[in-house]
Amino acid sequence: MTASSSADPRLRFDSDPRFGNALAMSHPSPVVRAEPPIDGLVLHAFTRAELPERFVAPLVELQQTRLRERFPEDPLPRTAQMALELRAPAMAAWDPRFVLAEAGGRLLGFDEPGVDFEDNPQQLWLDPYVLPEWRRRGIGRRLVAKAIEALSEHPIRSAGFSLVPRDPIGRALQARVESGWGLAPAIVGRKGRLYLSQLDREAIAAQTAEREAALAPEHRALFFELDALPAAETGFDLADFCDMVQEIENLMPLEDLALEPERFSPERFHALTAYLRGSGLTMWNYVAVEAATGRSLGLTNISFDPEDPRRISQWDTGVRKAAQGRGLGKTLKLLMLRKILAELPEAKFIRTDNAASNAPMLAINTALGFREHHRELGYQLPLADLCRRLDIAAPDAPPAPIDASG
Repeated sequence: MTASSSADPRLRFDSDPRFGNALAMSHPSPVVRAEPPIDGLVLHAFTRAELPERFVAPLVELQQTRLRERFPEDPLPRTAQMALELRAPAMAAWDPRFVLAEAGGRLLGFDEPGVDFEDNPQQLWLDPYVLPEWRRRGIGRRLVAKAIEALSEHPIRSAGFSLVPRDPIGRALQARVESGWGLAPAIVGRKGRLYLSQLDREAIAAQTAEREAALAPEHRALFFELDALPAAETGFDLADFCDMVQEIENLMPLEDLALEPERFSPERFHALTAYLRGSGLTMWNYVAVEAATGRSLGLTNISFDPEDPRRISQWDTGVRKAAQGRGLGKTLKLLMLRKILAELPEAKFIRTDNAASNAPMLAINTALGFREHHRELGYQLPLADLCRRLDIAAPDAPPAPIDASG
């Protein structure tokens, strides 16, 4: 199950640990630069459980600074919710770390690297950020080096990061990575927005009612929040639901990313809901089921902060391959939209994320009124190449597996 609808292959939220922030590197070539010394600079690395309380408020402040720089027009998430998210239990099979650069008792930058140790243990995702006044002093490079060291227990051979060429630093880094390093994006994410104040609510209500009526008698729509699953008499089965999510994940385009699709299971579902609940967030789900059997055929889901629902994040929307062509995906999205308009009057916009190659979902979103807000460019390269370009030590290669075949 992916955050921000139908593009990303990993289980995550709008702030994607793979593709969350411009890679604030110090230079694009393997030539070593003379970097001004920073008195008392210390690099820390923590698991979620280890993060000291003294760093929580400064780290939230840094995250808010990043959001203001990139999206100055957006309302910030609640400070208390962001602090909860730092403490929330890690999602299943995801090993996240906090890497912090501190000098003089102040945080100057951070990274939130992570590894999916079950499906893609060879892949490191990086997400560094450095305060504008401290850039070009080698802090980004050192954050990346510390991130690689912190996660060296995994057999990492590839690194991934993203750039959002929406602000000056994003555009400058895109030029460095593409012109200087010769990289092309492995995936292009189209980040869409639906501004709810611009909707024709009467038209939405009429469309939704028409499509809801057309579901019967073969299908029906079930709603549930977080892990408050539909009643047994509906025929809903969590294992079947997770099997559907897995099928939808497998259909999502990875473009040129060298990754295996995420595996989804009841255990991962419960880990996801624990993460959301621990983060002060909730999730709404609509599922289309076969009326006769209760088999899950399609879904759409969103997450938001119930205490401040101005920003809504679209997660998955998808339909089993055998059930496509019946309009179930658009019907589910309309049902969700009607519920948002009725029950979340404070909501300002819905954010969605689609691979640029995902034409069917882009068409549905465009018909509903979503418009492209910005693009996020995801890059992937061998870890050894990244280390060479940043002049940092590459981890030793793990021993080759023994061929016991004789």
